[in-house]
Amino acid sequence: MLDKIKKFAKKHNLIENGDHIIVGVSGGADSVCLLKVLLCLSESVDVKITVVHVDHGIRGEEAKRDKAFVEELCRRKGLSIMSYFYDIPRIASDEGLTEEEAGRKYRYIAFNDALDKCGANKIAVGHNKNDNAETMLQRLIRGTGLKGLCGIEPKRGRIIRPLLCLTRDEIEEFLGDEKYVTDSTNLAPNYTRNKIRLTIIKELETINPAAVEMLFKTSEIITIENAFIEKTAEKVLNEAVVLKNEAQIVLDCKRLKNEDEAIISRLLRFAVLPFTPKMQDIEYKHIKAMMELIGGTNGRRIDLIEGIKAAKECDRLYIGFLKPEIEFCYEVIPEKEIFIKEAGIYLLISKTPGQGADIGRLDETKLKPPFYVRTKKDGDRLAIKQGRQSIKKIYSENKIPSEERQFYPLLTDSENVLAVVGLKKGYNFFDENCQGLYVYVKRL
Repeated sequence: MLDKIKKFAKKHNLIENGDHIIVGVSGGADSVCLLKVLLCLSESVDVKITVVHVDHGIRGEEAKRDKAFVEELCRRKGLSIMSYFYDIPRIASDEGLTEEEAGRKYRYIAFNDALDKCGANKIAVGHNKNDNAETMLQRLIRGTGLKGLCGIEPKRGRIIRPLLCLTRDEIEEFLGDEKYVTDSTNLAPNYTRNKIRLTIIKELETINPAAVEMLFKTSEIITIENAFIEKTAEKVLNEAVVLKNEAQIVLDCKRLKNEDEAIISRLLRFAVLPFTPKMQDIEYKHIKAMMELIGGTNGRRIDLIEGIKAAKECDRLYIGFLKPEIEFCYEVIPEKEIFIKEAGIYLLISKTPGQGADIGRLDETKLKPPFYVRTKKDGDRLAIKQGRQSIKKIYSENKIPSEERQFYPLLTDSENVLAVVGLKKGYNFFDENCQGLYVYVKRL
């Protein structure tokens, strides 16, 4: 059994010379086995072990029993121990979590706190093949993709799981006469994972006694195939990136349109991840909505999660903390220069020539004052030789994303759009040969 664990640890590079490992020990069979395994391995590998025990504030006297058991175990083994207490029922209520979720969250808070205080570099936990099967089924029931069906990883960041190659039966066999305690909450049917363990897996084992083993093998196969998809998705994502910073990522939709849906789905998840620590909050509905943006028309914008938005502009997909479209409207009085701070421009309408670089001369006979400089409104159109063109299309043709359109505001009178400043002038409103009004624009 120990050789099997050694091979697994070597394959996944779990334990190395010089490691200082925080070991989560509840007192149950899995954690006591984990401690025994690490102590056996420490005979041939130079590792330091610090035990961490967490009381979740749920089981009263039984929890005190468990703590005393772990402390005595550490005393006999000559190991240092750090104990933590959290009122999980209260925390779960305050944070809107289930007790299972809160317990897991604060266990790892304790492990990481101990790791930092001790100067350790790894955290070992006692997950095994049965835990992996339970996790796969739990995710499957809730809805998941290939990534979720990969099950529990042998190594994730600083967390290692040396027992993931063993079933619970093998753990008990390895323990032999070694004592451990039983957590009564593991038998409570009100926890989702317990229902899966006590009912669903037991039923599956009546169909196939090796169900847990088969689920583990399935997770290994899916992990390999998932790794290929992720590698391909990362490659395509890198090729499609136009811009990337702390606030947003911009992707070329044309590069993505002909890719397989599985690749696009995965790369969109990667694209959102830098903006949220909660990968599980990126749901299929969010991915599907972004895929529809890629194949849809320009100008659409959607809300994703936690202030993260996605928008399609000029055949580019914008994802991140996108700025809302700025709205402003300033009246322009002839002969009085005005500063449009949102656009970063000074604008002057004057009968006097030579006031700077003008964008054209307006024919006064065709104007209906007062004049304004403002952002686009629904239905705005600009007169062109062939008729009228939507302002939205002008922005799109010039590849101006919504976040930058305030820099190209509209110059209007009381009825018509006279120009999109910096992009296009309205047909018939400007005439260089008339005795009209000069329009001067100076950018910062």
